[in-house]
Amino acid sequence: MDDNVRGRVKNITLQERRAIDGLDHHVPMILVDGQVYDRDLDRFLLDLPLNGVRSRHSLRAYAYDVMVWVRFLEQACSKGIWEAERGDITTFHRTRRREEAGARISAGSWNRSVAALEKLYRWAEVEGVVAASPFIHRHVWRRGHGSQRIQVVARNESYERAAKRSDVRFVSLDDFCVFRDVGLRGLAPNGGVRTGARDRNGARNALFAELLVTTGLRLEEASFLLAFELDGLAKTVSSGRQTWFKLPSTLTKGDRGVAC
Repeated sequence: MDDNVRGRVKNITLQERRAIDGLDHHVPMILVDGQVYDRDLDRFLLDLPLNGVRSRHSLRAYAYDVMVWVRFLEQACSKGIWEAERGDITTFHRTRRREEAGARISAGSWNRSVAALEKLYRWAEVEGVVAASPFIHRHVWRRGHGSQRIQVVARNESYERAAKRSDVRFVSLDDFCVFRDVGLRGLAPNGGVRTGARDRNGARNALFAELLVTTGLRLEEASFLLAFELDGLAKTVSSGRQTWFKLPSTLTKGDRGVAC
């Protein structure tokens, strides 16, 4: 960002859509005073779909984490995004993870932001925007998936140990039904009509929630389904057997293109 712009920074914001057609329409922009904050940073955001980040939700999450980092550097360190140093990350961690409970983020959220910034600075190194990443990496030995091969990988030292899989608790079917009927359909806890409830989209939202729960589809995958894709499944579903159907690879996580 230009020096004369930095001196008058008031508000750094995230714009979720671009005023263009095509695939770049849903690539977010980071703005300052209504203008693009940094041209190289904007190129990084536009390159995200080429680097495996295609979901609108993922694009927004990456851009939001980068925007928070930009705000921190500008407001707390008086630096631009390409001037960050190792000490800035340490201060950023203390601010995000060791503040009062109301402002503190979880280990999982912190790791997500580190992943976004790691991708950012790796891209910047390749493009020659920065000489080196502000992160410190340590080489560790790791067994490859589904094989006996041992490989050396570079681990970012800024990652935290997040919640274990065993710490995850699943919502029971009874609890989901309460959420669906009371939270989405607007009914009273006893199943009756709730006075004052006016959500005309409650039935639609409840049906969509049931689709997600019973199929395991992600939001992006389910929201792009067409009616005719479901109509042909009626006979198979009525037989009680598991049903599979293909999804476009661009909608699935990791471009797997698997059936659901």
